[in-house]
Amino acid sequence: MDCLPNCPITDKAQQDALIDAAIRASFLSPGTARSLRSIAASLPSWLKADHKRVGRRLEKLLSTGAVPQPSRSIGVDGKARQFRRLRIANVPDDFTPDVRLLCGSAAEELERLPDDSVNCCITSPPYYLQDDTHDDRQIGQEKTADAYIARIVDVFKQVRRVLCLTGTCWINVGDTIRDGRSLLTPQRLALALESAGWIIRAEIIIEKSNPAPYRHQTFRRSHETLLVAALNARHYLDADAKLQGTIWRYSCVRHGAGGHPCPMSVELARDCVLAGSPPGGRILDPFTGSGTTGVAAVENHRHFTGIELSPYYLSVAARRFPAAILRRA
Repeated sequence: MDCLPNCPITDKAQQDALIDAAIRASFLSPGTARSLRSIAASLPSWLKADHKRVGRRLEKLLSTGAVPQPSRSIGVDGKARQFRRLRIANVPDDFTPDVRLLCGSAAEELERLPDDSVNCCITSPPYYLQDDTHDDRQIGQEKTADAYIARIVDVFKQVRRVLCLTGTCWINVGDTIRDGRSLLTPQRLALALESAGWIIRAEIIIEKSNPAPYRHQTFRRSHETLLVAALNARHYLDADAKLQGTIWRYSCVRHGAGGHPCPMSVELARDCVLAGSPPGGRILDPFTGSGTTGVAAVENHRHFTGIELSPYYLSVAARRFPAAILRRA
């Protein structure tokens, strides 16, 4: 970036403007490398802008339309990625849902919600060491698995407060392989939630019909775990759900709407919505991502509250709902 000044600038707004200029140049110049690290490397050293800071600015520019959306082959992190077509929620004619999208960390935004205000929580927390969102508040990049589990449990302490007494939580979580060994992440989370006062009602195996190739020298991972937790022994559970058993089969969605690296399938979200909440109830997803849980909620006569740290992915989620039913904060 020859146009950047050589003298240090201390004003943060001016520094951000320089970073934004570098990002725009990268996105608007054909053939230019778009990885966050390559953009950061092009900036003056005195700016001290690492890939995380560049990522935060990129998400801001993407969410406001200041730079074009990534192509079908390049994601916001500069990696090759095949995007899926954005599925817009098909709202039933006889239902007017209320959709609320909140931008911020799950722990902070949950504090804004009133007690006993949601009927069911359906979510997939960021997997441990799987995806770096370039935000210091993110969950998933902690130094230890125990620290990662502790932060998720802290979020669900707030979920306990906003969940009604008959409510349930459906938590989709995958394992992490570290140095050739399984960290047993779902099992650790289940025990930690139980210690925090939750009742673990079931461990459902989500079998993937088309799992991705695996690079580690161990078994190919063809399943994830769905933990079902409740506040009380007496809780809402649809009668038909009891007949499904504890092995659910779905096709694997490798890269979803807007290039999200770990999307939940709409079919899985739909089954959780129908099993865990009454018609007309409110669904909460404190890790909304690109909004799949919300789509499943409104298509099945439920209201929805979603929280997402990334402004970019929240903007993707917002595009999946008609403007008339959407409220953003």
